[in-house]
Amino acid sequence: MQFFNKLHFKYKKVMKKTSNIVVFMLVNLSLFSQVKEAFLSFDQLSHDFGFINDNDSIVKHKFFFINTGMSPLIIYDVSTTCGCTTPKYSKAPVLPGEKKFIEIGFDPKGRSGSFQKRLQ
Repeated sequence: MQFFNKLHFKYKKVMKKTSNIVVFMLVNLSLFSQVKEAFLSFDQLSHDFGFINDNDSIVKHKFFFINTGMSPLIIYDVSTTCGCTTPKYSKAPVLPGEKKFIEIGFDPKGRSGSFQKRLQ
């Protein structure tokens, strides 16, 4: 009988260690799985409008992107370096795998010469 008590005690001790290891692993896995971020991947990062007369109308270009991350993304603001460049974009969440665009308009009126504008 004493043999079975020792065996039962060892069994409980081994099971307790095993269950602690399993719980530890599950907690770590759940922590790592909660790290979900959104990432944007653009088709292109720059665009050349070519030659534009300063009396032409507004020219536009769409920059397409995909949310390649694991979480929805909300674009709160797109800023430009001057008032002649205007961005348009959706304020709705961009879901993982979803493709959307930011449309940029440039008004050349009264602006002669070459230019380079930046969006942030």
